Amino acid sequence: TEQLYLDFSKILQSFGFSLKMIKRKNDYILYIKGSEEIEDILTFMGAQQSTLDIMNIKILKNVRNRANRIANCDTANIDKVIMASTRQVNDIEIVDKNIGLGNVSPDLREVAELRLENPELSLKEIGELMAKPLQRSGVNRRFQKIAKIADEIRNKKEL
Repeated sequence: TEQLYLDFSKILQSFGFSLKMIKRKNDYILYIKGSEEIEDILTFMGAQQSTLDIMNIKILKNVRNRANRIANCDTANIDKVIMASTRQVNDIEIVDKNIGLGNVSPDLREVAELRLENPELSLKEIGELMAKPLQRSGVNRRFQKIAKIADEIRNKKEL
């Protein structure tokens, strides 16, 4: 009833609970939305085990969501490495076929040979394999130079 709703909501509000009310047909429904407030009211009512159950469910969901985000991020990173590697191998093959890897600078040749031998590696990992290790950005710059040479070869073929 409306009077029971009003009395009960006053009692709960006096303890700091934020309540919502909805009327369906002739019934008044009192509800709490936030999970923290639900936990608080269950504890207040003496249902500590239910509070712990809700907390455990929230923890489990958080762990699953975090694991999914990490897996999705890893998958996206692997996809990026594969796409970049494929593009780099293609550029290297164009350069090798048209001018030969022996005719590019030793720095570019080294990074090109490492990519051909290790298409699955990231730029950072290729940099670590180099005779004089480079950071990811240095390896990337060398691949950009190879890409530029390959693009020039492509453009000459189009003319």
